[in-house]
Amino acid sequence: MRVLPWVAAAAVAAGLAACRRTHVEVVTEVGPFGTAIRTVTIRSSDDGNAADLPENLRLPRGAYAVLEEGQGLFRAVASFSDAAQAASPFAFVAEGMERSASSATAFRCTDWLLFRHYAYSETVHDAVEEQEIQSALDDAAETVAQLTEASFRELLGPDYDQTVLHARFGDDLRRMLRELAFLCWRELQGLDAAGGEAALRSSLARVCTLLRRYGLELRPEWLERWAAGEADAGVPAEVRDAVAAWVAPALQPRAPEGGRQVVVPNVQSLLFDGPFAQEFRRRMDVRFGGPQGSERWVQGMLARVFGLFGQMSIFSLDELEFTLRVRMPGTLLRSNGYLGLDSSFVQFQARAAYPRGAGLSCESVLWDYGAMQALRARVQPLNETAVAWMNLVGAGEGMERRPVGALLGTLRRCVQDNSPALLEEVAAQGGEAGAQAAQVLAWLRAEG
Repeated sequence: MRVLPWVAAAAVAAGLAACRRTHVEVVTEVGPFGTAIRTVTIRSSDDGNAADLPENLRLPRGAYAVLEEGQGLFRAVASFSDAAQAASPFAFVAEGMERSASSATAFRCTDWLLFRHYAYSETVHDAVEEQEIQSALDDAAETVAQLTEASFRELLGPDYDQTVLHARFGDDLRRMLRELAFLCWRELQGLDAAGGEAALRSSLARVCTLLRRYGLELRPEWLERWAAGEADAGVPAEVRDAVAAWVAPALQPRAPEGGRQVVVPNVQSLLFDGPFAQEFRRRMDVRFGGPQGSERWVQGMLARVFGLFGQMSIFSLDELEFTLRVRMPGTLLRSNGYLGLDSSFVQFQARAAYPRGAGLSCESVLWDYGAMQALRARVQPLNETAVAWMNLVGAGEGMERRPVGALLGTLRRCVQDNSPALLEEVAAQGGEAGAQAAQVLAWLRAEG
């Protein structure tokens, strides 16, 4: 490939129009007792016309009843007794990948006496996780190191094993390849988010900084010209010169006997005019069982690194968009999404789910007016009131937030008795429990 592979991927993804647009919408209605009704609608179009749904999309069956199915359209509905166990209404798969890309839900309902607090989240995950991506990048770097050494050994003969380069592959060059692979992957994520020439220039500068630590002096503007395709003849002359100047001394023996040296007439020609690339490809084909095996290895490595939604994945040229919408019981307390007439929703491209996932999380409260009456509460049933009450009698964060303390039993008895009398008795007794009861009574009776 003439241009930097990871830069080329970004250019292709940004510069080519999507052939097919697929939109996945999932609407979830959470009931007051934690049930869920989910409706999924999947549409595909090409230039405004209905198109086949993606080949690697697996449609929900079993729990989901199909409402409508046809060219470029699928719609189904399902009911679940527990919103936390709601099955994903879609799955995207790829050959050779152990997991699919799908959605997962989490749900919790907490009784805070004055109200029920509901917390719901739905996350679309890619088929790969960051730890697996790092492992794949390390495997790719190791394979490149082994093939590079085998190629030099074939081209230079047994003298190669005595060279500085061979010794460095046993030491720091393997580390350089691992760091370079991870850096290029990380920079590609930044380019995808920021874009523009300035972002590209900054990324290339960081690549040059890493290479400089290992003795290879490159300048960002050289790589920028290469990435922009200005060097029509191939690798820019400045890059050829710098790489050759870096490699040539390393091809000499670590401890030359009697001044003996490895004779390489033209290191630059060896590296860039065909011999090394041809031998590298031959070695690769031998290792993986021919050209088709090499291609399968490359595609498998891309899948391990970029999953189904990343920059060089099978969806890098198709437009795949998700809309997640949820209707919660009671009053919406907060959400990371937008607010509709009766719901909260988020919309995002599939690439946003790579590699950490993307989705919707929201909370709501359903006031228990009977409990408020039993405690003779004068506070207003507002979101601010709910937050203040949780801070007063609760502990924990997020979905783990719970009402705590011995006073809870007293409050529950008051609700059962439809009277705050027991709470008033505890407050009158003094001590730590009495002080807490008095604080709760004062809060409940504050005019809001």
